Amino acid sequence: MTNKIINNRREKMKNIVLLVRYTTKSGMRGKFVEAVMASGILDQIRKEKGCV
Repeated sequence: MTNKIINNRREKMKNIVLLVRYTTKSGMRGKFVEAVMASGILDQIRKEKGCV
């Protein structure tokens, strides 16, 4: 796709809210949280325009 088409689609998109629930096996919560923190994904999400 060209940038013009992609930008046009973004302008037409409305904000959505995603609520995600993760379930871990017993005793694995800490490792999951560590993996998420180490991946840097939270920082990336928080930098997104419109992140509250």
